[in-house]
Amino acid sequence: MTLQELRYAVALAHHANFARAAEACHVSAATLSIQLKKLEEYLGAMLFDRSVRHVVPTALGLEVVACARNMLAEAERIRELARP
Repeated sequence: MTLQELRYAVALAHHANFARAAEACHVSAATLSIQLKKLEEYLGAMLFDRSVRHVVPTALGLEVVACARNMLAEAERIRELARP
């Protein structure tokens, strides 16, 4: 699990669309999809329901995305602490 994969999960939850989330992350939709699949495989669970018109987080996905937002905020805080 990487911070980048978590960023992609947060973006997909926010945009509910692979193309828009990928654009926001400055990657292709294929890259975003592959990285999210890797995250889901690592966790052993589906984080997003792709069977509906708009991609939506599963119940577990909502919890993971909430945790990911906190982790990303803390990572940014660490980066800021390290700046002179």
